[in-house]
Amino acid sequence: SLLARESIRYDPKIVKIMQKLWHVYDSDGSGFIDEEEYVVINKLVQRVLMADFSPSKAETVAREDWAQDCGGYFELNYERFSTCWFQLVDLWTSDISVESYYRFLFEALECMSFVEKVGKKSVRRLRPPHAIINLKVYRREKKKGRLAKARLMNTKGIWAMSLTSSSHKHEKH
Repeated sequence: SLLARESIRYDPKIVKIMQKLWHVYDSDGSGFIDEEEYVVINKLVQRVLMADFSPSKAETVAREDWAQDCGGYFELNYERFSTCWFQLVDLWTSDISVESYYRFLFEALECMSFVEKVGKKSVRRLRPPHAIINLKVYRREKKKGRLAKARLMNTKGIWAMSLTSSSHKHEKH
């Protein structure tokens, strides 16, 4: 079981999604995640995962998570970052498989970020806190067929679900 979990970490599909997460976290492109970068994103991840998210407690939780995840270092490198995410995935998935791990990582990324065209490039950006999508809401809307091709539309970070049954769009601010 431990060997199966460890092998998932090196699956090309998982490596690719982890690199996307890494680039969203490493906002300054330094190759390391400092405490402030970590805290900002940790609070967004809390919004994604916790139905009972509390803005007043989020900073404290993020700082406590940092103290544990940084392992005594001042920054997270990619290896420590991916270890943190794999621990999170273990808590939120019911089985050890590439499909389950990828699904969770993909959905978490979609809930807290969006892709924007910048010239000829596509750039993944964080959603503003008020536009973060809770994972349960994302999954419910996806199951109802309200997420067109399971992708959220780029609306400058505000989420919109393209209804497949009509031409209307729902926006949530």
